[in-house]
Amino acid sequence: MSYILYYKILLAHKDKLIIGRFEDVCNNINSIIYKLNLKYDTVFKPVATNEKVIFDILDKRALENKLTEYQISRPSKIKEIRKGEIRAELTERHSQLLRMAHKVFLKYVS
Repeated sequence: MSYILYYKILLAHKDKLIIGRFEDVCNNINSIIYKLNLKYDTVFKPVATNEKVIFDILDKRALENKLTEYQISRPSKIKEIRKGEIRAELTERHSQLLRMAHKVFLKYVS
């Protein structure tokens, strides 16, 4: 419920914020940079991304630090499976809260 209240309060300041979906921030950061430049008349440059290079760096750091699959900061099949399990469990137990949170989310992206 705190999550919902926090974002409801922030709605009053929506016009001063750059709103980015998690997927866009992770997979299309240049769309966020574009919005930022447009809104604030800035000139931040797009980021040249190469997914393979980034994932290779993350994998190397994971090996060096003996991280588990869940600790590595990149997508994986194992995480997708677990995410589906968690989503199903949360949907079953907290459907009313999820509906409330989704209504607030729609106000941000509209």
